[in-house]
Parts: sequence; structure tokens; C-alpha cells
Amino acid sequence: MKKITNRELARIMKVLSDNQYKIPEFLDMFDLFAIAIEREVLNGNSVQIFGLGTFYPQKTKAYRQYLGIHKSYVDIPESLAVKFTAGKAIKDRIKDAAKSKKTESKQKDLT
Repeated sequence: MKKITNRELARIMKVLSDNQYKIPEFLDMFDLFAIAIEREVLNGNSVQIFGLGTFYPQKTKAYRQYLGIHKSYVDIPESLAVKFTAGKAIKDRIKDAAKSKKTESKQKDLT
């Protein structure tokens, strides 16, 4: 599995848009997207992007953990994390594309 960076994704999106947008414009949009998601999640809101998924805050309660090595307890404070759940539409598109790719591969093997 290859990891795609934001610059590589911007390059892909530039091609998909028939070069209507430049790479720096996509990079700016990625930054603005991240800032907007961060603000909304910190305010306790979830952000649903139809066709993609939902970003939402998840709080963890404070708890006490025992450290056996030190034979002592440490208090872990409450924290907030951002979670993401992929939407049905993108899950279905990926699943369908993977099935058709697998079918094409089997057909090539038969010839």
C-alpha cells in the first residue's frame, strides 16, 4: 500500500479537474478543510460530507492507570479526539470498483 501525500493528491486532483485548478490552490483548500474540521470538532460538532463521511469528536474520560514497572498509579486526563466514519456512498463505490477490478483480472488470466 502506497501512502499518498497532500501534494500528490493535489496533483491527481489537478488532472481530474482537467487542469482547471493549480496544485497550490488544492493545497490551500486542504489546509482550509483541516482548519474548518478542527474548529467544528473542538466546538463539539460533527461534520458530515455527503458521499465521503463524517468527522466527529470523541471524548475519553479521565482514568487512573497502574504502571507495573514503577509500581505506581498515573492519572490520565480527559481528552478529545477526532474520529472519522466513511460514508455508505464511498464504501459502496470502492467495493464496486474493487469487484470490477477483480473480475477484469480474472478475465485476463483466462485469456
